[in-house]
Amino acid sequence: MAPADLFAIALCVGALAAQAPLKVDLRRQQGRVTDVLGEPVPAARFEVVFRGAVIGRGASDAEGIYEVRAPAQPGAELVVEASGKAEVRLPWGGLSTGAVRNLVLEDGCRIAGAIVDAFGRPVVGGTVVAVGGTGRQVVATDAEGGYVLPAVPMRELHLCVWGADRCAEATLWPRGDMRRDFELPLFGSERRRVRVEGLPPAVLAGAVLEVTSRGTAMHQTRGRVELRPDGTAELLPRQTSLVRLLVPGYEAEPRGYLVEPGVAGELVFATQRLGDGGGGTVLRGRLVAADDGGQGGREFGVAGVMLVAEDRLFGHAGACVTDDDGRFTLATTIPVGGFCRLGLRLGEWQFVDQSARSSGGFSWYETTTDPRPETLKVVRGGTARAELRGPDGNRFAFAEVVVVPSDRPQSICSTLTSDRLGRFDLAELGAGEFMLAAVSQRGEVAVTEIAIELGEKLPIQGWNAVATGAIEGRIVDRRGEPIPGVEVRLIAPEFAAGIGEPMAGRPEAVVRTDRDGRFRCRGLHGGEWLVRLPGEAAVAAERVEVDAGGVAEVDFTLSR
Repeated sequence: MAPADLFAIALCVGALAAQAPLKVDLRRQQGRVTDVLGEPVPAARFEVVFRGAVIGRGASDAEGIYEVRAPAQPGAELVVEASGKAEVRLPWGGLSTGAVRNLVLEDGCRIAGAIVDAFGRPVVGGTVVAVGGTGRQVVATDAEGGYVLPAVPMRELHLCVWGADRCAEATLWPRGDMRRDFELPLFGSERRRVRVEGLPPAVLAGAVLEVTSRGTAMHQTRGRVELRPDGTAELLPRQTSLVRLLVPGYEAEPRGYLVEPGVAGELVFATQRLGDGGGGTVLRGRLVAADDGGQGGREFGVAGVMLVAEDRLFGHAGACVTDDDGRFTLATTIPVGGFCRLGLRLGEWQFVDQSARSSGGFSWYETTTDPRPETLKVVRGGTARAELRGPDGNRFAFAEVVVVPSDRPQSICSTLTSDRLGRFDLAELGAGEFMLAAVSQRGEVAVTEIAIELGEKLPIQGWNAVATGAIEGRIVDRRGEPIPGVEVRLIAPEFAAGIGEPMAGRPEAVVRTDRDGRFRCRGLHGGEWLVRLPGEAAVAAERVEVDAGGVAEVDFTLSR
């Protein structure tokens, strides 16, 4: 066993010593980390953190390539930091942790300030939440009411500060290190008292109230509120919210309350122990094939397929394998009525439900935990495997691959990333014809077309190199000052129009500006491209001609 593996196991044992028996299942993730201009970020630090303890570490090399090994611990986070870049936090789940993931680090800055109440007194122990894009950072105020957010992205940010029953909000677009102070209002929002009946004292410690609203990400606990020892809690609803009681092994009545801000009244939940007992909800059902599968059109159970469950924060919540008749018993850590998504490891089968989505090597089906039996239909898919190489024979390490149906060229059906050796497996395709485009970090592009039959395992060959160019530019305000963090979308006109022609390269790309307002996108096939700023409705799209081997320039001035 490698020293890195021994180190990860030792850290896991130290962090989870209180949980026995301990079963260590190491996961490895690798990829490339770049900045918004597509350049490698060397010496980026990677840590997998669980309950404040580091259970895995890694770092990127001179080419931005990284590898992290850590236990598949539900509830853990992958934290990525680099000098001058915004901090990134991503779920490090269980069985569904991806093996390959490329990361883009945006330019970052520091925001500091102080929080005081309406009388000018410092708010000690307050909470500051910063949300930008999919990122979220949380810090507490110190003994003088001060706070520091050391590495937030330089883009539109939403800040929410909490102190007792009062809160304040602000929307910022930082262009560098800055200070932002807050004064909490004199009067707080109307609190709602919650009372839970019928739970033994030993169970109350594991019960939580789940508050879901449009601003859940801005809440200091992501909408999770623990109960007091007497079975009560207080909520501070700022928006219309759904409030549910989640108790492992128990069912709540009613299932939930729809709460409006400023409305008084006590919320009461009655509880009843589930017959299964245990620490969560047990889901039972059957996995059946939706096609004839050689069985004369009859439905039949699908054996030996792994199912995994994840909670609403994408944390691992359980796993099982179907029996010879396709039946499954999936014990989850999610209480009854909680949000759940079931994942089917992609291979021979995938969910056939219209709401199902594929990502991270799984086909996902969203549902809620309910003890009633459920029949889940699946359909056979095809698998494709390839090894990508450029015209000079170099491997396309950690290349981005886009898959488009030949009959619906305006619809991207899958995106994935090749590994260090340029290999990838495409397991979520149904029967049909598809066009693929692979783009390397250096901007090399290769395309091909494939035809998949149900259940077929197909090696992808016949990749054709595409001559490419680039588009770059700068975005400034009306004073000529650079604007960081602006999203720029580049679209091939034939993709936007849905023209059924052979794929010339990648159909679209999305980049952001750096701290100097610059943006760049390599790997664009020759021809006319449409350049849009999705967040700027008043700015017209620009049509830009890209020549093979050349760099086209386009600048924007925003009225800010």
